[in-house]
Amino acid sequence: METNENVVWYVLMQKSLTVAFGPVISEHLVHNSHTAEQLLSHFLAEHERSKPLFFPDQFTAQMREQALWNYVDREDANLNYLQLLEQSQNSTELPIPDRLKLKARRQKEALQEKLFAGRPGFSYGVEVKFKSIPDWSVQQEYRPKDHISAYAYSCKWLEENQDYPTLLNNFIYLFEYVDSYFRCTFLSLPAELGTLERHLGVKGKTDYITGSYFNTKRIWTLLQMAAYRNKLLRLHIQLEDIIQWFFEVYLKEEFGVKGFTYNPPTPGTTYIEKCKLLASATDGVLKQYRLCFEDGKVDRELLEMSSGHVFVRNVPSFIANKYAYANSAEIRREMDLLFSDHFILSYTEKTGSDYQTLLYMLQSVEVYKEDFIHFQKDELNWLVERDSVQIGDSDRLQINKARVTLLSDMYYHEVICPSYYDGACRQQLESLFETKDYATRVRCFRNRSRTI
Repeated sequence: METNENVVWYVLMQKSLTVAFGPVISEHLVHNSHTAEQLLSHFLAEHERSKPLFFPDQFTAQMREQALWNYVDREDANLNYLQLLEQSQNSTELPIPDRLKLKARRQKEALQEKLFAGRPGFSYGVEVKFKSIPDWSVQQEYRPKDHISAYAYSCKWLEENQDYPTLLNNFIYLFEYVDSYFRCTFLSLPAELGTLERHLGVKGKTDYITGSYFNTKRIWTLLQMAAYRNKLLRLHIQLEDIIQWFFEVYLKEEFGVKGFTYNPPTPGTTYIEKCKLLASATDGVLKQYRLCFEDGKVDRELLEMSSGHVFVRNVPSFIANKYAYANSAEIRREMDLLFSDHFILSYTEKTGSDYQTLLYMLQSVEVYKEDFIHFQKDELNWLVERDSVQIGDSDRLQINKARVTLLSDMYYHEVICPSYYDGACRQQLESLFETKDYATRVRCFRNRSRTI
């Protein structure tokens, strides 16, 4: 270990050696220049390590913390690890006090400024506005010069349709806050990440991984809300009043649900106060919904006695098997081979690199099993066994539309809604349930189904 700083990391993979030579190893770790990065990687980073590291008990929490302090002071500190340290939480195995996180942030910002000083950057953005265009239409334009995605919505539509149901429906059909299956579109999805975004940098175990596509969606959504609110204010309509109408009038008249209340903030409330009130109001809505599910109504006295918080994952549903998720390595492998842009099946000598995915290639040109070389055929044969790829007339390869439709929906959205499917897709879905390729999330407590 004295002759090579990297030897200790192989030693730490052997628990018996770590236990036997704990004091010696601990003394070495104090002076090893890579200790801080290995600590951060082991306890905080998301990675696939073949063997875990066993840090000796003699290497105390205080010694680990001191190693992190020393690392932050270094001019050659890695920006990725500084960011990981800044965003992580304190733990008994790796103490990270707030002062250390603040110092890591300041050091990261200083290194970034030094690293990128005088270098041109790349900017992109979104523009949202209302203007005079035909009813119920959206004008979309991309300006490559400044990398701006511009969206324009109809003033006329908004001015002529000021009823509350339509104003709420605008979030669905005009702004597309949800998709056709009513899944939220605000998520950062793995399928939307570029190859570099997936693999570059150090990812924390609790990080919410985002990329440029998600950042663009986020800007777009924020601007939509801001522009919509401002336009409604010019029409003397408060968005908070629409939300109150939904809970106190619409639910009662449309579904017979009694007892829901929502107290909107007053017009003069600041944004900070609105955020605080919204957090409390969201918790109150979840509690009221749970009571409505259990009793068919909202008992105000019982609601006032409820002191605990309701987590979204524990909210019940009136629909059994509302969501389905991939539940096996085989189904994920199948989706990757069909839809991923970094698998070799998307290339043949005949088609070259014209198609990013195998699915796109099979849908676009005539492809035969003989077009693939020997090391590709094992994967291709496996897809044929799975029945997502079929051999048709004249041995042309084709897709099983029903199965691939389900797999595509799962791959690009991470979750599917079984209740929306029927016909051949529904039969395929039932087949996947039987083979335990999917796990269903069941929250219907009155009519509980088994989780597969």
